[in-house]
Amino acid sequence: MSNKKKTEINFDRIDKQVHKAVLADEKYSRENDAKFRALHQKVATYDEFKGIVEASHLKPLDKTDKITTSGTFQQVWNSQASSKDGDDLETNPLNLNLVNIPKNSSDFWKEWRNIKISEEKTNYLLKFKDSQIRQFFKMEIPSDQLESLIKSLSSVGELNRLSTIIECIQNSKRFNLAVSFMSLELKRTLQELTMKLESINPDLVTSMMKILSL
Repeated sequence: MSNKKKTEINFDRIDKQVHKAVLADEKYSRENDAKFRALHQKVATYDEFKGIVEASHLKPLDKTDKITTSGTFQQVWNSQASSKDGDDLETNPLNLNLVNIPKNSSDFWKEWRNIKISEEKTNYLLKFKDSQIRQFFKMEIPSDQLESLIKSLSSVGELNRLSTIIECIQNSKRFNLAVSFMSLELKRTLQELTMKLESINPDLVTSMMKILSL
């Protein structure tokens, strides 16, 4: 009978190989996820796209993470781990430290066009003081952006801010002409938003209703 040499199984080696394969799979998943997020955010340059993918190894991205157009992201942390009350921490994907701060009306609308999600447009708008909004809306509001602006106001909860913004819209140049090209649906939306202000700014409500009825 021939003696067969027993084959020893190196469990440590197998464990290392499995661990290495798991890490490689996780790395692929993170980078692939980052690529899709970058494409969704429509980054401006390849360098920004590359930066997002390369930075994905710093911390796995979660579905709730937000990537800004500047190539950085903010992560929504577990509320139970960060707050005794269990309230979600408010995170704003459009921190003005991460985007170009507009110096004038033209810069504002250029940045506005780059934001594709209505909720993010609202967050961006509310970052500015009333005086800045008045300055941005002093000139004519681009006709192709007026609809997205009005619709973004639906999630503005603070009536004083809403009043200021609607008043700025009304006082913008050629607004009366823009109203004549509005759809009935958009007019109705603006009417409903304005009616919320009846208790704090009845004069604005009266003047806006008059314009919308023309």
